[in-house]
Amino acid sequence: MKTKVQLSFMMFVEWFIWGAWFVPLWLWLSKSGFTAGEIGWSYACTAIAAILSPILVGSLTDRFFAAQKVLAVLMFAGAILMYFAAQQTQFSTFFPLLLAYSLTYMPTIALTNSIAFANVDDVEADFPRIRVMGTIGWIASGLACGFLPQMLGYSDISDTNIPLLMTAASSALLGVFACSCRIRRRKVPASWISK
Repeated sequence: MKTKVQLSFMMFVEWFIWGAWFVPLWLWLSKSGFTAGEIGWSYACTAIAAILSPILVGSLTDRFFAAQKVLAVLMFAGAILMYFAAQQTQFSTFFPLLLAYSLTYMPTIALTNSIAFANVDDVEADFPRIRVMGTIGWIASGLACGFLPQMLGYSDISDTNIPLLMTAASSALLGVFACSCRIRRRKVPASWISK
């Protein structure tokens, strides 16, 4: 039971991270004076990273490193990159930081799934219950960035850099979690790349 709770927490934070910055980003960029094209390129970072990073990280993780250690390193690096990205107001400095951040975040989606698969006894029965916490995390990030501040009497934070700072803090939290939890490492057959 403890393992399932840990894996559910991991999924919750993993998807909270993405939802916290991805949805309200355009408001902050628009308010900061970014053009529509620059906002579009900023959103393209995740697509670019989704193509490139799993190829590199996936083959290394499967063969040489424990998935939770790679997750920790990527989360800590992402926390730093997102913190500095949140301080930028020019596209020329923001875009490279967001692209680098995306390159650290996108492979963590596969890593968290891999960690969950390796640590449940019945994947078909257990994984959906664990993974649904990711969806709840995404929804929670929207509430935390959109509705909660206003319900508590504060101003709307959606068009500020606070969602990006929340992302940085959440990334650091998941990095600490990945360092501290005990997770099995499943033996994975050699990939076609290594043959």
